[in-house]
Amino acid sequence: MIEYDDKIDECNMMICNTSLAMQTVWNHIARQDSKTNTKISKANAAIAVQTKVESAQMRTIALLTMIYLPLSSVAAIFSMDMFNWEAVDGQSIVSKHIWLFAVLTVGLTLLTIAAWFLGTRRVKAMADKSDNYFNAPQRHDTFEYV
Repeated sequence: MIEYDDKIDECNMMICNTSLAMQTVWNHIARQDSKTNTKISKANAAIAVQTKVESAQMRTIALLTMIYLPLSSVAAIFSMDMFNWEAVDGQSIVSKHIWLFAVLTVGLTLLTIAAWFLGTRRVKAMADKSDNYFNAPQRHDTFEYV
């Protein structure tokens, strides 16, 4: 009878030990989840700040463009020597050098777009570098105790 009581006590001890081991595993999983959620939270905060800054910059650029582009376009056309607004019969209104205007316009436009593209690419590379920190794989096969 004592032998059976010893076996029952041994089984109860194993159940308690298993329960403690399971509790430890669940605590470790909860800790890893907490770390992951903290990283996600920091990433979301950084994204929100950057989005706010970019949004303000875009509104400023759009406003300045809406104000100055129509004014400067009309002023430029009327002030160019490419047009003779007071031409008499037989004279051409458009100058023979109008091609120079077209070439310079296209060249400056392409230069502006290239500068924008390179600047955007640099900013994206820096953002990707910071994203790599948050997307790095986590090891879950070992326990960390701090």
